[in-house]
Amino acid sequence: PLIASGDYFAFATQVILAFGIVFELPLIMVLLAVMGIVDPKFFAKHRRYAVLAGAVIAAFVTPPDVFTMLMMLAPIMLLYEIGISIGKLVWKRRSENTISGT
Repeated sequence: PLIASGDYFAFATQVILAFGIVFELPLIMVLLAVMGIVDPKFFAKHRRYAVLAGAVIAAFVTPPDVFTMLMMLAPIMLLYEIGISIGKLVWKRRSENTISGT
């Protein structure tokens, strides 16, 4: 089967944009923790919903193939966990600064 260049570039653009947006996830989570809007414990507590949301996002962005969906879901969940870890560090430092008065 021949793949038209337009179809290929549309798919490549969609996947590149999806990965670009997904890689912003830890940044958004850390910014929410820095501003004190969301406690990282909230993200950890609602991890199962994040897995569901990540699976839905991965299913919509990738072609109808389970392997490709899992290849997209893995970085989403890894970055989610990285965001939780960094958010906990920032939240802890923020609360220590609040207690010390600086």
